[in-house]
Amino acid sequence: MRKIFRGLRGYIELLLIPAIAVLLPWWLSVRFYRLLAYVPFLYCDVSLQCLTGAKQLNLLNTDEATWLRACKVGQMIDLADTFLVLFRGKRFIKCYFNENITTQLRQQQVIFVPHFGAGMFIYKMLADKGVKVTLIGNDFPRNCSAQGLISRLRLFALTKLGTTTIWNDNMMGIRGVLREQQTLLVLPDVPRSYGWRAYSVTTDIGEMNIAARYFELAEKRHIPVMTAILDIDVISGHRIFDAKMHNEGQAAEMYAQQFAQQAAAAIEESAYLWRMLLVGEEILRPMAKK
Repeated sequence: MRKIFRGLRGYIELLLIPAIAVLLPWWLSVRFYRLLAYVPFLYCDVSLQCLTGAKQLNLLNTDEATWLRACKVGQMIDLADTFLVLFRGKRFIKCYFNENITTQLRQQQVIFVPHFGAGMFIYKMLADKGVKVTLIGNDFPRNCSAQGLISRLRLFALTKLGTTTIWNDNMMGIRGVLREQQTLLVLPDVPRSYGWRAYSVTTDIGEMNIAARYFELAEKRHIPVMTAILDIDVISGHRIFDAKMHNEGQAAEMYAQQFAQQAAAAIEESAYLWRMLLVGEEILRPMAKK
């Protein structure tokens, strides 16, 4: 019985509640989500695990109840965007998407973002600017669970936006899209258990594990590097794209350090939006106490 209840709750959390945003004005959806965040049994699994990770890494900067609610609202907005990118246009982006880019977007660059905030509208924004994007990600199970269905819906939404998805182990496919002058979008904050060659970058919040392969690829092929944060204001519901284009010709490790510092600043301020708290010290080792 408990297994049936958990499965049903998954469909409600991952599909039904996010889909409500399509029917309501966005400001009303955000208010609704903020009220739902007070319901103890909704979105509790991920948020409680993230809370545990935040406490282990000394990233809890408010009381636990407030932190948990913000974490839940962040999840709901991220999930809702999977539906909204299919039904909302440029007017919605103009109202609820704040873009802060330090330089002109190129036809091709590698954009590095952490597992932070909500990212679906970045693909719509880039498509509107004529930038062809390929997302480098991990494959997911094809099943009828709520998680499997929302993952397939995300993939469908990306395809509708003109975004190609390539899995991390398909290096031949990645080289192909680079020859076609496409932009790569990469999430390099990965667990140490993946066994990938990585840089351990010291930041103000600890040592962050950053996968090296795509920074090295950008250096080797002389591709411009952009680092970005896909933030959420959990009060207003605004998405914030804060990006920096870095000087070309730098070493891969220097790019990785700049990415880690930018990510750490965002995580320190709003740790409840960082999904990798689920694996905590697999990615971020806390600073040793003096």
